[in-house]
Amino acid sequence: MDRPTDIREFTLGNGLRVGLQRTQTETVSGRLRVRHGPLNERPGEEGIAHLLEHVLCSGGTERYAPPEAEKIIGSFGFSNATTTLFDINFQVDMLAKDAAKYLDVVPEIAFKPRLDPECLKQEQGRVLREISDAESSPHYRGDRESRQALLQHSRLAYSPLGKREVVAAASQSTLRDFHGRGFFPNNADLILVGQLPDSIEALIEKNFGNLRSGQAECAPIPPIFPLNKRTILDYTPPTNKEQDCSVQLELSVVCDYPDEDRCPLHVLDFILGKNNSSRLMKVLSSEKGLVYGISSHFSPYFGPIKTGQFFVYGNISGSRSEEVIDTIFSEVGKIKKQPIREEEITGVIGKAEYQLVKHFETNVGRSQAIEMLWDFDRYPSPKRIVREFGEVTPGDVQRVAQRYLPNRDGNYVMRLMAPP
Repeated sequence: MDRPTDIREFTLGNGLRVGLQRTQTETVSGRLRVRHGPLNERPGEEGIAHLLEHVLCSGGTERYAPPEAEKIIGSFGFSNATTTLFDINFQVDMLAKDAAKYLDVVPEIAFKPRLDPECLKQEQGRVLREISDAESSPHYRGDRESRQALLQHSRLAYSPLGKREVVAAASQSTLRDFHGRGFFPNNADLILVGQLPDSIEALIEKNFGNLRSGQAECAPIPPIFPLNKRTILDYTPPTNKEQDCSVQLELSVVCDYPDEDRCPLHVLDFILGKNNSSRLMKVLSSEKGLVYGISSHFSPYFGPIKTGQFFVYGNISGSRSEEVIDTIFSEVGKIKKQPIREEEITGVIGKAEYQLVKHFETNVGRSQAIEMLWDFDRYPSPKRIVREFGEVTPGDVQRVAQRYLPNRDGNYVMRLMAPP
């Protein structure tokens, strides 16, 4: 693999992994990631990781009282903490002059939290409201059941929001116990990209170097397997079909692909439904008037797992839903059976290159690229993107369509429901 020469990578004595990249900008983007999340929860802790993320950001630190810590966090251009199944992230996008301030406060928030009881109580109320909002959504059942079907009821289908009763009963000691099993510098990594100060490495050593390493609790990551059956989930009210009201369609499959299939899958995505000149838009919208818009999306990774998902989704005519579904599979069948014109490939490759290159030349995109380098040993530089897409042939696209996209009687998950 061509490892980029403009990225400074090193590891502190306590195990914190660091990636730095300087760019000619006025801002800095990055994140601190701690690999301790909902998959590390034990029975009876469902939702504790997400609640902890909330309290870490509002509950103060050893040095900063809660109002002071919140004031510092709120002074950055953008800051947010997120919980995935695999980790808790502390993201930032800020003016370059604020980098030293971020490096001062983020290790305090992540590794030296106060977990103020009053803030815990407030965040419990917020998270319980978040759970109620999710569960009262008309799409809650459909989202949950389609996710479970696509991931075949593995732990990867688990919602980080967890259980209401667990969140309501959580105490400061509950959060400290979970925090103490995984929040160590040797279980974390830091990425910063942008106009970094000359003293950046000294600042990182000063603020992170005194943190103690520890034995993090590792959670096994379940594999994602290709689907072995067809699941159709139809939640559409009868009136939507009878009165030609809109019906929301989502069709999804799992793509367990080797590296050489990644770029052809991206190109297939653009040909099928990714843009306004795609085949599905031409036939379903322009020619038949069955939809206003319909899209496809290929997601190459599921967190740190190199298994992709391919979706087709959009609002369709309720009374003619079967015609829409037949047309989708008919267009998939044409890609599988009929030669793809070279000019069609050339046109969509240009669009795909543009979107990916544009993203990965930003500070945010570059920080994500370093994360991909660490997680998948692949760095998507603009030069590499252009080279790899330039190598995709019509035969490659047809091959991945045949391999990963289902026939009407194949294995997939389809969900139909009233739009929100």
